[in-house]
Amino acid sequence: MYKVQFVEGKYDVENFLRIAKPLAHEPEGGRRCWACYRLRLKKTA
Repeated sequence: MYKVQFVEGKYDVENFLRIAKPLAHEPEGGRRCWACYRLRLKKTA
């Protein structure tokens, strides 16, 4: 097994809502999901 360190990031609800709210009309799996993925990946870089 590999030893992988897990780092849990802060849940930034205000930033998430700022990004997701304008896309509320988008279907599941749509642009809102991609915006969320982008937000999460920025935190890992």
